[in-house]
Amino acid sequence: MKYTHVDIMKLNAIKFSACRDLVHSPRSLASCYVSFFIHFLYKMVSFRWKLPDFKELLFVAPTLNNKKALGPICDNFSNDSYTMLDDFGKQLPYSKIYFHSMLHLIDFHKEYQKVHQQDRPLVRYFFYDFILAYGIYITIDQLLKKNSRLKVIVFANDHILVNRCLIELAASYHIKTLYTQHASVNGNFPSLLFSYSFLDGLDSFEKYRLIGHIMGKVFLSGNPRFDIINNLKKGDEKAIGIAVNELDNIDILKNLCAYLSDNLNERIIIRPHPSMEQMPVWNDLAKAGYVISYPTKENSFEFVAKLRLLVANESGIHLDANLMKTPSVLYNFSTNPVMDWYSYIKNELMPVCSTKEDLLKCIQIGGKINAEKIRYYNAAFDTSYEGKVSTVISGFIKGMLQDNEMECITGIFMNHEDGYYSYM
Repeated sequence: MKYTHVDIMKLNAIKFSACRDLVHSPRSLASCYVSFFIHFLYKMVSFRWKLPDFKELLFVAPTLNNKKALGPICDNFSNDSYTMLDDFGKQLPYSKIYFHSMLHLIDFHKEYQKVHQQDRPLVRYFFYDFILAYGIYITIDQLLKKNSRLKVIVFANDHILVNRCLIELAASYHIKTLYTQHASVNGNFPSLLFSYSFLDGLDSFEKYRLIGHIMGKVFLSGNPRFDIINNLKKGDEKAIGIAVNELDNIDILKNLCAYLSDNLNERIIIRPHPSMEQMPVWNDLAKAGYVISYPTKENSFEFVAKLRLLVANESGIHLDANLMKTPSVLYNFSTNPVMDWYSYIKNELMPVCSTKEDLLKCIQIGGKINAEKIRYYNAAFDTSYEGKVSTVISGFIKGMLQDNEMECITGIFMNHEDGYYSYM
């Protein structure tokens, strides 16, 4: 069997840049190995080895937020003209992935020994991402080799493991890649390594330029996930929304909700992050009289359209709110310091309140939005292409399939001296 070198640290680089101070695993390496061996036996019994077949166009959208970004683009193609890779667990041959990873167990151990002592708990925390990087990389390589008719891969995420492997290997099989964001980016993201990148706005481009060398051509297009806004109307309901993400502390959230309920005569609507939707705490809060906005039942724009004002920690939902002309306030629900990952604070997209008393005053006063600052984050805002970004990108993808993609931007984009294309 041919030996393949896989740089598992490079493929998982975002773990070190984004999570180094945020996660810690109490598990020993031995317990990780035992767990992996048990999973390995199960995967061997399940016997899923067959590589899937792809059409010439592949969309990769394994999460709800990825689907929201790519869905409007897919709507411009017939269902039989593309493949959607949206469930890695069911669509990828994990028996093969575990088998190849097991063959590289010694390689993993050697790499683990090279990791600095302070980073080893992080590697153990994300153990399966690191050990399975071997099998996923090798399997993706075999997958692309098999699917010789595949011409274009479209992504809405540039840092999860399967995507990193696809991105790393696509060029060697002469497959073009296109990327559009599923959320705001920060300085911890990987460099842009795509044939074409359609970014939300100048904010994203400047961040990627600071991250490192940008490959391919970059278009400041706005995002297709924002197209839905044109079909929504802001309601008259006077409600305060609270959006919660994975790093927030539930006890702090409960305390704040109780405080606001005692001091405001307005409904409070709580929205958990999609990955948190199944937590039982939302049922408890609903019984206490709070309204819960579930991501699987309404999208973020439908949620913020109901609000007079949004309260959230560091999250891309601040931009969603401002795009719907709903002012927002940043309030830290976690025990971690505010890092301004998206530069919303630096660019004054919304105010920051550090105490619940200050937050109450801010809510009572209300807020306002700034159109110029919004355009910095969404290039299509208040232009003739607002609500039509998915049409622009899908037209470009059709050009990629015909090898005449740059002809498709004539009259739409112009080349900027700073290294990107902007609307004319």
